[in-house]
Amino acid sequence: MTYTLDYLKTNQNKPLKFTLDFKDEIKNLAMVEDIDTCYVSGTYSFTNSRYLNFTLDVKAEITMLASDTLNPIKHLIEFTLVDEVSETSKTEYKIKDNQIDFYEMVWGWFITEIPYRIFERD
Repeated sequence: MTYTLDYLKTNQNKPLKFTLDFKDEIKNLAMVEDIDTCYVSGTYSFTNSRYLNFTLDVKAEITMLASDTLNPIKHLIEFTLVDEVSETSKTEYKIKDNQIDFYEMVWGWFITEIPYRIFERD
């Protein structure tokens, strides 16, 4: 999902709400079997015309293989992403061609929330 700065400026009083599909991203993850649609909603504000602050709620369910049984287990990943985007080197995610790529930003946060392993039995 990509939004232009013009769109974000025009709609800055409206919340963001979109979905992302990370199925291609999990193909190389050994213990993750599947991922459902990722739901993203939240708000943003302009610090200046080329610097934005985001607060996004992210939610998706993944299917992982249990480390002890190798059975598939559904696991909900839910977190709040708070980040900044600009054209400067001060932010990790950059404005490119007057656009912000939310796919890259949300996946960058999402991958850190996936547990290394889960267990079916305690």
